[in-house]
Amino acid sequence: MRSSIAWQAVDAPDQTEGSIVVSQLISGLIGVVVGALLTAFIQWVAHRHAKQQRLQHLILVMCSILDEFCSDCQDAIEEEGDEHSYYRGGFIVPAPTVPAFPAGVDWTVVDLDWLRRFLELRLALPRADKRLEHIWNEWAHPPEMEAAFAFRREKCSEFLQEALELSAALRKKANPPIWEANTGSSTA
Repeated sequence: MRSSIAWQAVDAPDQTEGSIVVSQLISGLIGVVVGALLTAFIQWVAHRHAKQQRLQHLILVMCSILDEFCSDCQDAIEEEGDEHSYYRGGFIVPAPTVPAFPAGVDWTVVDLDWLRRFLELRLALPRADKRLEHIWNEWAHPPEMEAAFAFRREKCSEFLQEALELSAALRKKANPPIWEANTGSSTA
């Protein structure tokens, strides 16, 4: 009897040592997996934060450029033609120009719908200028050139509306929302 008890007593520590080794391996493996997941999560959070910062910067730049464009559109809308417009060779107030952005802008952070709307606005301006030139040369007659001024007011109103809507969408997306230009109130 003693020999079987001694055998069990001697064998029991070996099984315990094996269990300890297996549990250490499992806990080590769990530690490696948790560490890898935690590292990946931290990198994802850092990347997301950096992307949000780039988006905030781009929204500020876009809104300031769109505000200037809106002001130019409003000035063009308010211009009244007179009998000297034809002889002067055109309008007193220059036409709104295509909004331009600094080189190196990270467009990958922008919502695709915003980008599409902005590019459509950029493409519509030269088309409207060509159409206005045609109207000026072919249809507009002195003394008041009403057809040219009416077309210009209509197009500038459309451009102004689109730019205001795009700017409002950008301001709303900003976190915290950017104050509206010239009003002092938030769009949130």
